[in-house]
Parts: sequence; C-alpha cells; structure tokens
Amino acid sequence: MSTNYVLLIALLFTFFACSTPEPKDELTLMEESFYQQPDKEKGQALVAAFETKLDTMQGEPSEKINLLSKTATVYFRMGANEGLQANFARLLNEFKDQPIATKATQNILDTLLHSITDPTTQRLVPNVAKQYIALTELYAKAKPDAPESPEQLYKAGEIARSIGAYQQALGIYATIEGYFPQYEKAPKALFMQGFTYAEDLGDEEKARELYEAFIAKYPNDDFVDDAQILLETLGKTDEEIFQQLENQ
Repeated sequence: MSTNYVLLIALLFTFFACSTPEPKDELTLMEESFYQQPDKEKGQALVAAFETKLDTMQGEPSEKINLLSKTATVYFRMGANEGLQANFARLLNEFKDQPIATKATQNILDTLLHSITDPTTQRLVPNVAKQYIALTELYAKAKPDAPESPEQLYKAGEIARSIGAYQQALGIYATIEGYFPQYEKAPKALFMQGFTYAEDLGDEEKARELYEAFIAKYPNDDFVDDAQILLETLGKTDEEIFQQLENQ
C-alpha cells in the first residue's frame, strides 16, 4: 500500500470525524421541543432549567445576557407576564452598560411588536399590548438618556389609547412631555393629553385647560391650528360645528 494512499485514507477519516455534528445537550433539546410544540408544562420545565443555569453561570457576561433573553422570551410565549418583566428588568439593571444587553432588550420589544396584532382580525392583542407598554416604561426608567426611550414611550401611549387604557396613555404622554422636553414629539404629547380628555373621556374642562397650555407653551408648533379649532368646537354638536363653518 503506497504512502499517498495511506495519507488519503487518513485525511478522509479526519474529515468525516470532524464533520460529525456534536450531540446536542439536554437544554438545547428542551428548547427545541418547546418551540416545536409550545405548552405550559414544557415552558415551565425550560425556564426552570434556564434559571438553574443562570444561578450557577460563570464566565463572559454575554452568555448570561443571552440566557436571560431566552428566559424572558419563553416566559412571553407562555403568557407569564411577571417572569417576562423580571428577566427584562434584569437585563436592564444588571447589564446597563453592555451594548449586547441593550440589543437583547430591543429584540424582546421587537418580538412583542411583531406579536401585538392578531393576524386573523388585525386587531391589537390586549395582553401583548399591555406587556409592551410595561416593558417600554421599564426601559425608559432604566435608560432615561437613551434616544430610543421617548420614541418607544410615545408608541406605547398610542397603543394604550388604542386598547382603551386612557388613563395609562395620559400618564405616558405626561411623562414624555415632562421628562423628555427635547424629544421632537414632546409638544404633541401635551396636545394628545388634551385630545384624549376631549375625545375619549369627554372631559371638556380638562381638555380646554390642556389645549390652552399647549398653545401657550408651543405657539409655533404645527398642531397649534388644530388645537385652536378643537378649542372652538369643544362642547358643540356636529350641527353647531357645521353652522359655525358655514358662517366663517
């Protein structure tokens, strides 16, 4: 047998040995099983395994961040809101200065946004909407200087109005206008408080107060004309508004 032939056999043996996939560990198998056929029992077993590993994990922060992100996502898929929020908060607070943790929290928020509309009815899913709102508030509290914080909050305010959580929407708009004055939509956040009181809650007195505050504080804003018109039509019927327009 020639030396070249022996070398060829050795090389082929090495190639096939190296190309044989590594056997998957138990945690990976549990994760794959859950996503193939999600159910509560599998989810509970998986997050328990994740949390046990988290408690004993050493080494690079990126590994723990990745596992916290996976745990939060499984809790979301299970509809377990407290677990989702707790792990999201850990990512924010324990790894505040880690870019990979910021990316992980953004991925979780994107996952919720992707699931927030029912594909059949095209309506918002209330539980997912509430979780998105809760997580954006956690994010803004942990990262008040992050440029994405007010934008995410504003989106959360719109979502809150859409599901009829008007008081929560008002609170979010007030937070934006009060704590993020440099944000480009801060004026609109004040305008939307007046609009919500007028259109959703029927509180004309409070709406008038807020519209007037908006006009005084932001006299050059694009929405000033709208606020002025809405002020003039507060408390009037459609017929009275129509007659007013005809007389102008």
